[in-house]
Amino acid sequence: MATQTLALNQVQNEKLALWQQLTQQLDELKAKEIELRNEIIDTIVPQDKVEGAATFEIGNGWKLTATRKQNYSLDKQHLNTLQDILPENIWDDLVRWKPELSMTAYRKSLPAYAQALPEETRKSLSEALVNAVTIRPGTPELKLEAPKQK
Repeated sequence: MATQTLALNQVQNEKLALWQQLTQQLDELKAKEIELRNEIIDTIVPQDKVEGAATFEIGNGWKLTATRKQNYSLDKQHLNTLQDILPENIWDDLVRWKPELSMTAYRKSLPAYAQALPEETRKSLSEALVNAVTIRPGTPELKLEAPKQK
């Protein structure tokens, strides 16, 4: 997408400046919150408990639950070896496959393919896509770049 020139009015400039300031504050607060959360958990949950939750009564009816998590992922390069070793029923229970829409194919390859189909098949494909693909608005993004130093 080509860069366009946009003349901002005073209200837009003020909103953009406030957004930039809040974004910076939010980033700083997120980092401080994560650091403090980790410090608290490290003081109340034994270090050898790497996963799971612990709930504590902390007075006046308040309860504090500290949860340590481990994030697990699969290395796609080694999946075939794992699949070869495991029985099929264990493999099927262990690994879930999540369908993901390829936007490149959806926007480029699919329209070209659909144009070559007979009218009736194209209608069926269109109906199937309407039922299978849900489109919801995403969160808009802003990125503010400082001028390059000369």
